[in-house]
Amino acid sequence: MAVSLPDGATVHIGNALAAAKKITAITNANPPVATCTGHGLATGDFIVVQNGWKNTHNRCLKVEMVDANSFKLLGVDARDAKKYLVASGVGEFQKVSGFTQITQILTASFEGGEQQFANFSFLEDDFEQQIPTTTSARVAKFSIADDPDLAGYKAVDATSETGNPMPMRIDLKNGGQICYNGYPAFNKVPTFEKGNVMAVTLSYSLLAPTVRY
Repeated sequence: MAVSLPDGATVHIGNALAAAKKITAITNANPPVATCTGHGLATGDFIVVQNGWKNTHNRCLKVEMVDANSFKLLGVDARDAKKYLVASGVGEFQKVSGFTQITQILTASFEGGEQQFANFSFLEDDFEQQIPTTTSARVAKFSIADDPDLAGYKAVDATSETGNPMPMRIDLKNGGQICYNGYPAFNKVPTFEKGNVMAVTLSYSLLAPTVRY
């Protein structure tokens, strides 16, 4: 058994997404190998994928370079051809052009993700059944000590203003990483309560499931 604390974790917001490049082929493997002529990626880079596999579409993933024209999508097991239809994983990707740390985070909370169910009962039954469907929308909320001069504050503000999704990464003290992709919304109006630190709020609505490394 092992346990860990979030203490010491750091939160990073993506700076920008590079121009999209085409994925012309991809293998059903663990991890899958994507083909893109002159992809320009290095091992450890993060990308956002847009393709026909629902389990990778819009996710932020780490890559491992194979050669100049192919790379692995780490954290993905695409061997199940029912979930990852053969030849349906082609599409495109965008490299995350660096991250900026969001410092002075006071609190972090995560909401949503609850399992939803479809309830039904047949005419002849005297009991109701349910089957799982989707999970509810997820959102992360961060309370950040108010300081508009900080690089993280400026990065969150600029990204939020675009109205577009941007990846986010949490680096854990034990070396693990959790990758997100979603829509940031920044409330720059600080709290104003006597005796408490003035704080602003970042709400981050997830666009796709997280990936843990």
